[in-house]
Amino acid sequence: MQFRSKLSNFSTFQAAYTWSHTIADIEEDAANGGASQGSFTDIQNLKADRGNATINRPNIFVLNEVFFLPKLEHHNAFIKNTVGGWEFNTIFTAENGNSITVYQTSIGAATGLLDPTAPKPTCSFNGASFPCGTLQTLTGTGFGNNQRPDINPGVACNSGVSGPQIFNPNAHTLIGHKIGTVGNAPRGACQGPHYVDGDLELSKNWQFKERFRLKFSVDFFNAFNHPNFDAGWIQGTGGNNGSGTWYAAGQGVYCGPANALGLYQPCSPTNNVISANYLGTTTPGANGGFGSTLVTKPAREIQYGLKLTF
Repeated sequence: MQFRSKLSNFSTFQAAYTWSHTIADIEEDAANGGASQGSFTDIQNLKADRGNATINRPNIFVLNEVFFLPKLEHHNAFIKNTVGGWEFNTIFTAENGNSITVYQTSIGAATGLLDPTAPKPTCSFNGASFPCGTLQTLTGTGFGNNQRPDINPGVACNSGVSGPQIFNPNAHTLIGHKIGTVGNAPRGACQGPHYVDGDLELSKNWQFKERFRLKFSVDFFNAFNHPNFDAGWIQGTGGNNGSGTWYAAGQGVYCGPANALGLYQPCSPTNNVISANYLGTTTPGANGGFGSTLVTKPAREIQYGLKLTF
């Protein structure tokens, strides 16, 4: 939706609003738009990656205007060339943050609270038994970079947050997840930090004869010094890449209920529901700092310019 207006010969005004929803089946953030098997959560179920694309920004509003101040043509030359004929321009932008996916890159078997008397999981092949391999991923698909945790019902990713806290750290969980299944946290379910920016310019032009034009300008970038937090630095336990944040990367987990001494059985094909993290915590939520950032885009900048055109 776009609105344009012109007031006589001294002002133009334009505003544009866009509502959109971009859905994709794959993360195409590579420069060549390509993808490999590792780009999918489950190569046997491509629909598991269907969700909000990284470029999804539901609301974008842009306003700009050019306002010519009085030229004071009927005043003396000094007033006309110093006070008259200034130009005031603005560009204002307000938009939602882009959609960001929370990933679980890998998990491991925590050992600090394991029951030392519990039997270790064994596997068999051709009648021979041997210790099972170590725990590495949630799904066991062989691709560990794009797994997703579960959602914590009733807690939205961006609920109750403000300032540098972009995501609610209690919106996701590994507690209750059944190892070997795909996490139910949707792709692109989180929204990055909003962007609000106002740029201003005040300028004055002088014309000399027919060939020469001199322009003096003062430009204010982010004139109101609004803090715009950088989506590329949202903290995950293991890292962030701008399109996705890692949740509890490399975290050790326990499976099944603890005994009276608070000790757990090893995770196994039959004991495969995560019940606690490496600290023995059984409540949803990520480690401290998850979903926050202390990095902002540039603060207010003021630029002076003098331009001669001939």
